[in-house]
Amino acid sequence: LAMECISGLRREDVIGKRAFDIFSFMEETGEFRYFLEALSGKSIVGENRPFAVPQTGRAGFFEGYYSPLKNEVGEIIGGVGVIRDITERKRTEDALRASEEQWKAVFENNPTMYFMVDAAGVVLSVNPFGAEQLGYTVADLIGESVFKVFAEHDWDTVRETIKRCLDRLGQVQTWEIRKVRRDGSVIWVRETAKAMRRTDAAPVVLIACEDITMRKRTEADLRESERRYRHTFHATGV
Repeated sequence: LAMECISGLRREDVIGKRAFDIFSFMEETGEFRYFLEALSGKSIVGENRPFAVPQTGRAGFFEGYYSPLKNEVGEIIGGVGVIRDITERKRTEDALRASEEQWKAVFENNPTMYFMVDAAGVVLSVNPFGAEQLGYTVADLIGESVFKVFAEHDWDTVRETIKRCLDRLGQVQTWEIRKVRRDGSVIWVRETAKAMRRTDAAPVVLIACEDITMRKRTEADLRESERRYRHTFHATGV
């Protein structure tokens, strides 16, 4: 049945006939050489290859496994070939690869700081913009503790926020905190994060950081202006 699905040929069309004559479409893929190597005593795993069946017009991708067929005394009396239609798997892989490449392009070129850390706070990935904003290269931060970009007096807060994300998988968490650049200068960021499980079941935290330093300075200036105004108002008795 599987052979009929791949080739479009019925069982009665192939029994008793030479494989080289029936599956002529495999000659173009170079697959016949694997049959010949199996007849010489080798077991072969063929490459993933495209196929097109002239009898039916069916096209797709397959992978093959070939091994010699031996009798009771170890003599080679033929070969066994197993062909698997991997068309759908190949399409899924290609779609996933395209999606990953598109996501990678967005991740690497987006003018927002992006981090991915594990449960211990180790940086698994960071985009070039994020690293540059903090005065580092991507290589400087990958594999390092995320605490490297925070002041020590904020480490407990960082631990708590990572734990909160991990305790609430899939829920978006937001907070504001200071980050320390490589030169020692401090910036304020608004972080939006969500924890998720990867395919290996290990939880990770995805973090997007927005630089809000100017906003914080403006707010501080306003508070200072209000304080001075109140002080002046009380001092003059107006």
